[in-house]
Amino acid sequence: MKVKDLLIILLIFTFVSSFAMVVYLFHSREDAREIEKLQNSYKKVDEKSEIANDNFKNIDIMNKIDNLKKEFNNTDIIGTINIYGTNINTPIVQGNDNSFYLSHSIDKSENILGSVYLDYHNTLSDKVLIFYGHNSRSLKPLFHDLEKFLDEAFFQENNKINLVTENGDNIYEIFSVMVVPKNDTIHAITLFESNDEYLEHLKYLKASSKFYTDTYLTSDDEIIVLQTCYYNPENTFLVVVAKKI
Repeated sequence: MKVKDLLIILLIFTFVSSFAMVVYLFHSREDAREIEKLQNSYKKVDEKSEIANDNFKNIDIMNKIDNLKKEFNNTDIIGTINIYGTNINTPIVQGNDNSFYLSHSIDKSENILGSVYLDYHNTLSDKVLIFYGHNSRSLKPLFHDLEKFLDEAFFQENNKINLVTENGDNIYEIFSVMVVPKNDTIHAITLFESNDEYLEHLKYLKASSKFYTDTYLTSDDEIIVLQTCYYNPENTFLVVVAKKI
């Protein structure tokens, strides 16, 4: 092959590489703009929910929930959740399926950051309530903050959750933090044939925790399970479990 031909090939390769880099940088900037746009949109909804919570904190629970429904024009709002030590302080929703609020904010506007929502199979009188929310490597949806509980010191110092629904204003104590494969859904079981079976399930959740607690469990306990995606390792869920105290 002649030197001239080699130079032509080298020039073509350089041009193609440069063009590819320009395209990559363009899309990276576009992606960054979209991410910023989504983050700002979510921040506005989150700030609005905090203001609504402050405005309604001195009225009774049912009026508070009704006012939140009006504030966000959404009858799917069922209460609020506040996880101490995190940025998670938001109205919670329950849809007709477990898909809608994966891509919609609590005002029902489209947003890939989604919302914190109760499993549509649940009723608020169930002993086990399952809540879902997004996590992400690059974005900061609310349940991203659950990763803080993977630090043992943080877990031991910030173990309370305030859940407000029509069933009351209740405090829950976190007793288990788990990382489980996505094909393992034992933690999300809600129906049990007996009290003994339920108690064994609670003991399993406690024993599977990354960190030990001396939480005493009985078959009368009511719990909440918070689930989000996790990436270390890949294809896992991060699960936080708390009992009503």
